[in-house]
Amino acid sequence: MTSIKFINSAAICILLFSALSGCTTITAATPVPPQPTVADTATPIPTQALPEQATLPPLEPVPPTTEPTAPSYPPTPENTPVIIPTQPSGPPATLGLLRNGDVWLAQLPEGVLHQVTQSGDLLSFAWSPDGAQLATFNGRSLCFVAPDGSPARPCLTLNLDDNQALVERRIQWSPDQRSLVLWNPGNPWDESAIGWLIVMLDESNTMYNIEDPVDWGVGIAPNNEPGGITGQPVFLGDSTLIGTLTHRWLCGSGGCHYQLYRFDFQARSFTPYPNKPDEGWSEGVNLALSSDRRLLVNYGSFYSSCESYVTFVDIFDLTSQSRQTFNLDMEALSGLALSPDSSQAVIARVAGCSNDNPETWDRACGLSQGFDVHPMQLWNFASDQRSDLVPGVSPQWSPDGGWISFRSCLAQNASGSWEPSSAGPASIYVSEPGGGGLHLIAEGSAPAWKP
Repeated sequence: MTSIKFINSAAICILLFSALSGCTTITAATPVPPQPTVADTATPIPTQALPEQATLPPLEPVPPTTEPTAPSYPPTPENTPVIIPTQPSGPPATLGLLRNGDVWLAQLPEGVLHQVTQSGDLLSFAWSPDGAQLATFNGRSLCFVAPDGSPARPCLTLNLDDNQALVERRIQWSPDQRSLVLWNPGNPWDESAIGWLIVMLDESNTMYNIEDPVDWGVGIAPNNEPGGITGQPVFLGDSTLIGTLTHRWLCGSGGCHYQLYRFDFQARSFTPYPNKPDEGWSEGVNLALSSDRRLLVNYGSFYSSCESYVTFVDIFDLTSQSRQTFNLDMEALSGLALSPDSSQAVIARVAGCSNDNPETWDRACGLSQGFDVHPMQLWNFASDQRSDLVPGVSPQWSPDGGWISFRSCLAQNASGSWEPSSAGPASIYVSEPGGGGLHLIAEGSAPAWKP
């Protein structure tokens, strides 16, 4: 079998494994030592070099912070109207986004935006499952704020060093709101990099820094040698924490082969997650969970050259234990959002190789760092039919199914249609699921709907 590489759509890195163009299941490929990447006519997706050796500390929880940082949020947010081209007509909903280091909320269908925080330094945020508060992260502290801007609970100091504080770290809440995970969306290959930071939201505020998952029970390599790497975490409906993990032993020059593991909070250890491994591991680093927490999607893009790559999508029904797989030939996914009824998804797609032209519309407006952004698509699972939408990234489906938010750089032409444009900054847009009724919200990133 020929070798192919795996593209991490969150961090846009390539992973190396067996070609799957005619298969519907995957079996673990024989690990290969790092090899030089063969030059191609186009530039392949860049990857970080793997460290030759990791010396990691033994298992040890991080002591809870006793003096939380004071909240930096105003008691009354400043309301700022944002004019959008036309009046949306969809169902009411609230969309959060990051803008200049702060959280802003857009109330639809009016389209009015108001500022929630005023710290100017936030790297990420996430709604709590009940929608009553938002967790925010600025590199040093984890804070909690209500939608009206008032503090929801004391901030927690995370005790991260200067280098660790520069990492974006996305936030994943548990359904019972008793814990959350700050996770590194880039492959944390450096010895001191924290892949997952698990925070217990009880009186103890205990934190667990997962640097090397091998130290926490992962038996993913011979002799349990150091070198484990974390991927993406997600909480299931019963608040079970699972995630994609790998090991440098399973990495080649292009990247790594991932498997699903469950974190046991009582034993403080990882065990393999039984997603039918007898049919082949999913291998992708990316995870998506349906709003009813019934379907678990594991996906990743496999790459052999700029003229040959495929995205493998594995849909695992957590109730029936059934499994459905798709191979999307010559496509690399950067995002996937399931509809509320789980019958379809919006997928964001990018080119498999970088473009050296700095004047492309998506690079000029700051949306892309070299990988051409393709039209998003609405994908019906039952018929396996897809229809094109406008180009964009970071699609998110509103809980009621009435809206799709995404990030892009668009402008209306003389006929009123939306098309890619390099004239303005990367901004947040919303549209109806079929692509109609598209509206500009504001410049920003990381759109997230209130549950």
